Amino acid sequence: MKKIACYALIVFIVSLTAGCALLSPKTADLENVHLLYRTEFSASVIPATPNNQKDTACQNNDEAFAQTLRAIRDYQVKYPQTDARIIQHLYVLQAMIYLQSGRPGMARLLQKEYLAKNPNVKGQKTGYTRDALFAANLESLIAGWMAYCMLDKDGGPFHPQKFAAQEQALRTAADEIRSNLQSFETTDPAADEGAVYIAASAAMFQMWASKIKGDRCFFGKECTELGLSKEDLNRACGNDQTCKRTKRTEGIQAMKISEFAPYRNLLGQFLSDPEKQAAAAGEMQAVPAGRLRYLALYKYLGQ
Repeated sequence: MKKIACYALIVFIVSLTAGCALLSPKTADLENVHLLYRTEFSASVIPATPNNQKDTACQNNDEAFAQTLRAIRDYQVKYPQTDARIIQHLYVLQAMIYLQSGRPGMARLLQKEYLAKNPNVKGQKTGYTRDALFAANLESLIAGWMAYCMLDKDGGPFHPQKFAAQEQALRTAADEIRSNLQSFETTDPAADEGAVYIAASAAMFQMWASKIKGDRCFFGKECTELGLSKEDLNRACGNDQTCKRTKRTEGIQAMKISEFAPYRNLLGQFLSDPEKQAAAAGEMQAVPAGRLRYLALYKYLGQ
């Protein structure tokens, strides 16, 4: 599988100040949190396959976003919140920071602490629709990244049965996200940008799950799930090992095409027709960097 360049640049900008000439101290402090986040977030790699080792998503970086996290804590102390939307906004921002800096375990602890004290705030006509979207899918995002990072530590190929738990976790996370997003509609560009990032993550989780399944067949010679049992291969190829290898390769490719298709369609929900046409034609030179990674993934999923 080829490399997909970078994570989406997720900028958590809250439109609290539109039309206001002066910012209140509280609003200014919140905007400072956003500014620090944008400044500290330069680029992160979104790993395309378990073969790409040392992915930044799995490299613990305790120093990443240090200023932003400090500013969030200062804000929470200075302004004890009663607004559930702002509480959720800051919780989502912190959790995503931990995911983006290779600390999925911290993101999970934060999530459990938050859910024990606060209900998720659902999307509204006005407000934090993007935060609600991330909060609704964060458990699946965390589970998917934690499963992948276990693979990252083990290396590959991933054919032993010990990887079955990771495969199932990745499939479950991908499926949950797909179910959540299939009926998602919004006119909020910020929420839509969040949705395309989440859809891309679901596609990646499915790609890695399919990689494990494919490795189990190609390297482990366990292909019954692909309709290529040992008996089937012996009937088709006899003792011809080249024939069996070809059959396994073709079966794995067919499996991937089938399993990737729903996630390509999901990602396509949040891409424009011109973007999808550019991806299909391989003409992406003029595509903004923030969207290029999505188009490259969309193109790959259709190959």
